[in-house]
Amino acid sequence: MSAQDDNEQAIAAFLAFNPELNFVAVQAEQLLGVIMCGYDGRRATIYHMAVAQNVQGKGIGTALLQRLEQQLAQQQISKARLLVFADNQSGNAFWAKQGWIWQTALNYYSKDFSQTEETE
Repeated sequence: MSAQDDNEQAIAAFLAFNPELNFVAVQAEQLLGVIMCGYDGRRATIYHMAVAQNVQGKGIGTALLQRLEQQLAQQQISKARLLVFADNQSGNAFWAKQGWIWQTALNYYSKDFSQTEETE
C-alpha cells in the first residue's frame, strides 16, 4: 500500500465507512494491535492486521480476530477474505491456525491508479 492509501485522512475515511468492523487492542494507553476490515455488501475483506512485535504470540491477534468474526456473524456477513504476502511465514501460519483456508485456485491482480500516464 502506498503512503497515499495509508495516511491519516485515508484511514479515517475507511474507518468512517466501516465503523463496526475495525478494532484495536490497547493496554495502559499503549496500542498493541489492530485489525481493519471492510464490507462491500457481499464479502468482508480484512485489509490490515498488526500486533506489536514485543507482544506477538500472546493471543492479541487471536483476540482481535475473534472479536471481528463475532461482529461479522452478528451482522450476518457469511464470508470474508484476506491477502497475506507469500514470504510472510508467521502471518501465513497464523491464518492457517485460525482456520482460514489458503485459496490456490485464484489469481490475484492489482493495478496502481496513483501513477497517471500522460496521453497525447
